[in-house]
Amino acid sequence: MPIIKITAADLKKTENSEPGWYGATISKIGDLKTSSKGDSVNLTISFLLEGSGGKELDHNFNSKLIGTINPLIAATNGNGIKLKEGEEINFDTDTLLGKKLDVKVIVDIYNGIPINKIDGFLPYGKGRNQQTPF
Repeated sequence: MPIIKITAADLKKTENSEPGWYGATISKIGDLKTSSKGDSVNLTISFLLEGSGGKELDHNFNSKLIGTINPLIAATNGNGIKLKEGEEINFDTDTLLGKKLDVKVIVDIYNGIPINKIDGFLPYGKGRNQQTPF
């Protein structure tokens, strides 16, 4: 009979938090992993939600749309990356580890199961003042 390991963190991932803005800390920066199609790489960053009893949410960034990481960088350092046409930089994602910010948590449906997902980034303390327009 197979034995599987289940942690408290595993169980927390299946407990949905209410949608809204949460203070969070970047708790893990994953290694770059080749996508399932093999034509790009993914970077997984984990966020520990404040007041959640230890719930972590993962957010993936794909090399085909790597610019989508800029709002996260801006939320942690105040200004993001600004480049002129033709310029490029190498960004060390480990500099994000331990940074505090606010993340927008939504409920999304994945394979028919409601799960929490991160849908936005703001500087720490700024998200709680956001109002839903409807």
